[in-house]
Amino acid sequence: MSLDLYNKAALGCRTIANVLKTLAIYLQQSAPHHTTVRQWVIRNGCYSLESPLEQANDWVAIGDLTTSMGKTKCLAILGVRMATVKNKEGEWTLTHNDVKVLGLHPTEKSDGAFISKALEEAANRVGGVLAGVVTDQGPDVVKGAKIFQKNHSETRVIYDIPHKLALVMKRAMKGDKKWDAYEQEIGKTRRLVHQTELAALMPGKPRIKARFMDIGESIRWGLKILEARRTGCLDSIPEARYNKYFGWVDSYEASLNEWEFMVDTVDMIKRAVREYGLSYEVYTYLIDFFDEMPIKEERLTEFVGVAIEAVSEEVQKLGDDELIASTEVLESVFGKFKAINEENHGTTGNVLGIAAIVGGERTEEDVKKMLESCSVAKGWRWVKEKIGTSIAGARRQITTAIKGTKSDMHEEVVKVA
Repeated sequence: MSLDLYNKAALGCRTIANVLKTLAIYLQQSAPHHTTVRQWVIRNGCYSLESPLEQANDWVAIGDLTTSMGKTKCLAILGVRMATVKNKEGEWTLTHNDVKVLGLHPTEKSDGAFISKALEEAANRVGGVLAGVVTDQGPDVVKGAKIFQKNHSETRVIYDIPHKLALVMKRAMKGDKKWDAYEQEIGKTRRLVHQTELAALMPGKPRIKARFMDIGESIRWGLKILEARRTGCLDSIPEARYNKYFGWVDSYEASLNEWEFMVDTVDMIKRAVREYGLSYEVYTYLIDFFDEMPIKEERLTEFVGVAIEAVSEEVQKLGDDELIASTEVLESVFGKFKAINEENHGTTGNVLGIAAIVGGERTEEDVKKMLESCSVAKGWRWVKEKIGTSIAGARRQITTAIKGTKSDMHEEVVKVA
């Protein structure tokens, strides 16, 4: 139940313990302490990293680095068999249940050699062969994947299409003074309406990293304001007040429509690749789709061409084959993991919780086998060897060292008095 609450309800170990404590009152049973729940999560992660996987030559590895506070980061490698993907009904969109953990590698230094070694270990778990490696265009991961590929000619290294298209969008918007001004106005509006009765209309905060991955949110906010104004939904706002906070949006209507077309183009390509994989057939479908679309503006025609070319670069690596070409499932796993765990603790043994998020349903027999195979000592040994002293651990050490300072000061004050 604890692992299910961790995964399906996205609850942290302390919250899980509190939930079980509440249920225990009604079930008249004892409830585990939150440290016990954390031990189960850690033991499950260690067990997943050592459990045998299907030996086959159609595994695809999806890898990326997750970062947190401090120097230590973690390379997570998930894997899925193409046989599993092709057996999915209707489309190829991957879920957390479809993928397995091939490796978790905490490190303070990530370079090509480190990434390549991690991919070798992942390949060895599934029979020594990887049909493909899908990754974003982070320099360390790309370099490591290429080193790995030199020793494994059968492996295709595919760059994540959503990240490639985000770069296409970034280049298209670079130097666009209208876009720069729009971003400044959005930031100003966000600050102005934050603590007013108009907070419900506040634009969302953009991502700090890879902000062009969700640029559509900012663009569609402006279009929603214009549509709401046009349909009378904002008539209750006094004219002067509307103009003060949102009047500036009117002057961007033409640009917003143009930018929305670019976002829709990217979204359509991402959706096609997510649902049907990457292949020459999907590539030609995209070409035909946009050829039939009447596009008058030269800038937009050029943008579509560059976006299609980004797909073409990856399709050429495949020949007649087909492969997944998106790391979105890993990004989703990272998002869920970070929602469960506090980032201000840095990278800790909790990173093993990623194994609880993926892999599908666990039976009672699976959990029993896990507990028998991986002891508490074995789990903590992994944490000590791979992570060492975390930020949270260092913080506790400092707190312990200065414990009693306040009471000592209090005693001195009492003496003086």
